[in-house]
Amino acid sequence: MSNDHLLGERIAKLPAWAREHIETLERQRDEAVRTLRNFTDEQKPQPFYVEDMVCVSRGAPTTMRRYVHGHWLKFSHRGLELSLLMRDEGVSLQYGQGRSGLKDILFQPTSYQSFNLMYPEKIK
Repeated sequence: MSNDHLLGERIAKLPAWAREHIETLERQRDEAVRTLRNFTDEQKPQPFYVEDMVCVSRGAPTTMRRYVHGHWLKFSHRGLELSLLMRDEGVSLQYGQGRSGLKDILFQPTSYQSFNLMYPEKIK
């Protein structure tokens, strides 16, 4: 027997109020997944985007892409800022502390075409 069938049998044995509550949650979840898929399907592709792993069904998460409109993208995390600016000849990267002062930032290569930005005192 499949897991879905066994789960269905177990749910059928629950009190009516619990079954109704589960049915309501399943309907709400299905509607939320439909809305998310419609939102991502209706987007126009852009050069900048964000990808998240989202659980929209049983099993492994699905990658969902959301596009960001603009030509200059900024990230801020724990006082570090990274800016990406689209240019005709490519992409320009800039990093710093934003408004938090002039601390040293470590640029640490990690592999081919990959690096970390961090404060030196955070290294253990």
